[in-house]
Amino acid sequence: MRPVQQPHHHPSTNIISLALLTLLIVPGCIEHRVAVSPPLPADPPPAGETPATTVLIAGSRFQNEPDHPETFSSALPLDIPISVYRRESDGTITRGELRVTTALPWWQRFPVDAFVDLAPVDATVDAVGMATLSPVPLYDRAAFISQAERDGYARSAAPVKSTP
Repeated sequence: MRPVQQPHHHPSTNIISLALLTLLIVPGCIEHRVAVSPPLPADPPPAGETPATTVLIAGSRFQNEPDHPETFSSALPLDIPISVYRRESDGTITRGELRVTTALPWWQRFPVDAFVDLAPVDATVDAVGMATLSPVPLYDRAAFISQAERDGYARSAAPVKSTP
């Protein structure tokens, strides 16, 4: 009777098997991050005047008097609309609009993404934005209402209901 031979495993086969198992157990992480910085603070008001008021609207988040960046994060690319309003101490209103978008890098596109998702590495895609404020023109209220009435959008008095 012949002795039974045990299959001979090459050490590199064990290492490859362990590496493949590790890739399946410890997948990497891809994160898209957006940071929206509030506009620089307004100059301090003269003595006796009220300070400026700032409102930051980022996506669906609303911040009154923001003092730190608003941050967003996702596994997919982000596209965040930003609106900033400020009422200065002298009554001037300024406004800024922008969109902050993270790019879709080449390594997160098909077919490369199938391999990157399995790689045990963390990757981030960052984008930063800050709105530039510009003055909002003021209008004469009476002239504005008069123009709206001429164009059929407003009435100076409620319509009168006729009774039968």
